[in-house]
Amino acid sequence: MGMPRLAHHAFRGEVWEKAVTYLRQAGAKALAHSAYRDAVTCFEQALTALYPLPDTREKLERGIDLRLDLRQSLFPLNELATLWRYLQEAERLARTLDDPRRLGWVSAYMSGHHVHTGGHVTDVRTFAERVEAIAERLVVLIEDEQGAQARARSTRRAYTSSNCISSSSA
Repeated sequence: MGMPRLAHHAFRGEVWEKAVTYLRQAGAKALAHSAYRDAVTCFEQALTALYPLPDTREKLERGIDLRLDLRQSLFPLNELATLWRYLQEAERLARTLDDPRRLGWVSAYMSGHHVHTGGHVTDVRTFAERVEAIAERLVVLIEDEQGAQARARSTRRAYTSSNCISSSSA
């Protein structure tokens, strides 16, 4: 399958932003077609293309996401040591960003990794408990956000309603 032309040209031309985008798309397409080796190549090149970009939150998020994509591609190839290294890197980045959603995914994959590799039950439990704690934290955040949105809608309705009353009585 190889790397599609746009990705190849963007990478060779050092148009890094486009290279990351096109390489990730190419990797996702390869992964969808079970071309795992090609997917790994694309995702790893996307990580290489990500490196020269300015240090931003988005860059770190994309780095985590690419490492999770690599996990999906490496697992069927049974390249578990490489997979584990990418998960550790993703965990470090998710902690740096204080990104509970991504840290939850990484932790879930780390727990699964220990299950599949016959890891110590304590490690499996530790990661599983971390996923549970993160999930609980995310539920609270979502509920808080939904509550704030409901209060905003209620305030907007009250304002609109009082504004209509003021307008009609004038």
